[in-house]
Amino acid sequence: MRKVRCYECGKSYDFDEDDFCPRCGAFNQPPRETRIGVDGTLVRVDGLNERNHKGSFVHRELHEENRERRAIGLSKGVKRGRSQPAASSVRKPKKQETKNPFAIVGKIIFWIIILNVFATILEIIF
Repeated sequence: MRKVRCYECGKSYDFDEDDFCPRCGAFNQPPRETRIGVDGTLVRVDGLNERNHKGSFVHRELHEENRERRAIGLSKGVKRGRSQPAASSVRKPKKQETKNPFAIVGKIIFWIIILNVFATILEIIF
């Protein structure tokens, strides 16, 4: 008995009895994590088994990713709480910009002078 929840209408039903949702007719495949291969070995969802890909690049990368996920707390079965995150995921705080009040006053005075110069030029021309 494999319970499936329809992604279209949300109805839960037994996939072994009905391949399609009895309410809306959508096909919902049950989630698979692993399956047993022809020779009796455990084959993961991504199609790889441990014995055939041991020592390959894919093997190293998959297991490195799993170690990082466990260290950060993203894997199932890992208690999430206040744990020390991995060094690569630690963010440095941004440096806050402090505004100098004298610089702001200086900019205001500068723009007042520029506006007065333009006003004087406009009076001379017109």
